[in-house]
Amino acid sequence: MRESHNIYKPIRAELTGVIEESPMIKTFVLKPEEDFSFKTGQFIELSVDGVGEAPFTPSSSPWSLKRLR
Repeated sequence: MRESHNIYKPIRAELTGVIEESPMIKTFVLKPEEDFSFKTGQFIELSVDGVGEAPFTPSSSPWSLKRLR
C-alpha cells in the first residue's frame, strides 16, 4: 500500500539565492528541508513568517528535488 501524501503540509526551505532577471523580476533559489516534487505548470504557495504568502510557479525541472527555482 502506498503511503498517503499530505499536499497541504508545509515544507520549510532555506533561501539560498536571488537571481535578478530584470528590475521587476527576481528568481528565488530555495533548498527544501525534504524532497519536494511538482508537475510542470503547478504552483506553490510560498509563505514567509510574519510577512505573508503568495502563489509562485517553479521554473526549475520537476526532477530536481534538492533545489527549487
